[in-house]
This record gives sequence, structure tokens and C-alpha cells, in this order.
Amino acid sequence: MINYLSVLYHPPLMKLPNDPAVCLGIFAPIVAFSFIAAAIFTHPWFSFQHNALSDLGNPDVEMNWIFSSGLVIAGIMGFLFALDLIGRLNGAERIGAVIFAGAMIFLAMIGVFPEGSALHFPVSVSFYLLSAIVMIIFALVWMTIDEQRIYGIIAITLVALGFAIALIPKWDGIAIPETAGAVIIFIWVYMVIWQTYPSITG
Repeated sequence: MINYLSVLYHPPLMKLPNDPAVCLGIFAPIVAFSFIAAAIFTHPWFSFQHNALSDLGNPDVEMNWIFSSGLVIAGIMGFLFALDLIGRLNGAERIGAVIFAGAMIFLAMIGVFPEGSALHFPVSVSFYLLSAIVMIIFALVWMTIDEQRIYGIIAITLVALGFAIALIPKWDGIAIPETAGAVIIFIWVYMVIWQTYPSITG
């Protein structure tokens, strides 16, 4: 009874994985979305229906550094996570991890080259396009493995959903498809972590 009560009053704390790369992969999306949320909160004029997320990083916008710095930090974290994936994976997945490292560089560059600069549009498109390619590569590999086939199907479905959201409706602004695309990419990141790191699955 005493032991039982001690568990009730002193529940075990959830511990983060010991692998730094796993932590980088886990927290990169959290950092990105936290900074984006903070930027939205500090700019009441922002509208998902009428703006682009990059409007928050425009040099003419007050406190634009909140949005831009979040992307730079998340991009660096994601790049370091991708380097660890490159060392762990083989074959097509390793190629995908290399492309993913490139996507993370472009994510950071979105913050370095804000809206209005010559390179902003190409680096933004490159981030989303490379991420989609990576997801397709991993999905095709996963679908050849019985235990991972469901993850491949989910990944392909997410890519198709992302393109549908971006291309089918007529948006006044692009914040909604941008956000949907980012959410889809980061869901995939967690899927990769779950599939790649034994410390997560136990």
C-alpha cells in the first residue's frame, strides 16, 4: 500500500531522449511554430485569410525579427538533425536526408532573406518543394516494408493534401496553405523520428 501511494504522489517524470539529435528534431517544429505564434500575437492586423506568413517578417514591419529569427533557429536545428539522419540512414533514405538538409537550409534562409528581398520567393518555394520531394522518397521506401507501409501511405496522403490545399482553392492570402504545408512537413519529421530512433520506440 505504501509503495502504491508513493507512485500516486510521486509519478515518474517524462524524460527527454538522451540523443541530442532526437531533441533537435523534436524541438525544431516547436520552435518554429512558437515564434510564428508570437509574431502573430504581436501583430493584431495579421489575417490568415488575407496575408502571407512572410508578411510578419517584412523589414517594414515592427518586430519583424520575431518571425525571421524563429525560422533561422528552427532551420539550423533541423539542419543538424538532418546531418544525424544522413549518418544513420542508407540508400534512398540517405539521399532523402541530404535533400532534407537542403530544405532546412532554405527554411533558415527564409528568415535571412525576408519578404521584399530578391531571394525570398525562390528560397521559400525551394523549402516547400524539397520537403515534398523528401517526403515522397521516404514514403516510397516505407511502402516497400511491411511494418512501415502504413507510414508510407500516410506520408503520400499528406503530400497530396498539401498540394491540394495549395493549388485548388483560390486564396486571398497564402498564410493558410503555408501553415498547412508547414504542419504537414513537421508531422512527417515526427514520423521519421519515430521510425529511425530506437530510443523513442523503446
